[in-house]
Amino acid sequence: MINLKIRNKIKSLIKIKNKKDGIDIKPNDVYLVSFPKSGNTWMRFLLINYLFNPKSKKLVYDDLEVFIPSIHKSSIESINSKKGLRIIKSHFVKLVYPKIIYIVRDGRDALVSYYYYQKELRGFKGSFEEFYFSKLSSEAGNWQEHLRAALKFKKENPNNIIFVKYEDLKKDTNSTFKEVISFLGEAIYEEKLNFAINSSSFNNLKKMQLSDGVEIEKKNINFFRKGTSEQWTGYFNEKINDDFMKNSKDLMEHFNYI
Repeated sequence: MINLKIRNKIKSLIKIKNKKDGIDIKPNDVYLVSFPKSGNTWMRFLLINYLFNPKSKKLVYDDLEVFIPSIHKSSIESINSKKGLRIIKSHFVKLVYPKIIYIVRDGRDALVSYYYYQKELRGFKGSFEEFYFSKLSSEAGNWQEHLRAALKFKKENPNNIIFVKYEDLKKDTNSTFKEVISFLGEAIYEEKLNFAINSSSFNNLKKMQLSDGVEIEKKNINFFRKGTSEQWTGYFNEKINDDFMKNSKDLMEHFNYI
């Protein structure tokens, strides 16, 4: 038997090893990860309405940081002070994360949505092709690298990650979201599930945006633009498509996008 003093020393070393970006990573933490514009915000609202909203109140965009804080926006102190189940948003995959819910969206559609987001946030004035080949398109790493990092995590931690396809979530929100709840080890209650899905519908989030606004970096952003699939067909020319497929054909096949 390891005595208490040695055991506490080991725990202390593990905590130091797992401390990244100033955040104390706890064994039960769950990180909600995606490439930008892949459905992360939608999933945050679904999870908040199901897990953290017992009084079924109407949520606003600012509630996201209260219940599922982002490492990119919330303070380190506020994240470290959270008790109970902590779900934390990140746009990065790190092997020290205990568990990951990874939202994957067809990279072509994600890039089109990211293009419009960067036009509003950064004032980008160029065409989609100019955006695609610019540094702005890969601020959080390119789509291929992002997804390969998630697959590497799965290889090393097969039971600690769930891949959720944005397209599946749109097609059958009920069944797909149930898989996420089960992954978290939570019981499934149909009444709570229906409330979470209805309250977090794209139309409701769009209405919330129109009434309350979505402010990022002190700019009012059209965050919930379309949310559609296969919009990429109107933006990807042969040059862009060849470049994208050169680096990601295997991933597109793996996730049944082609």
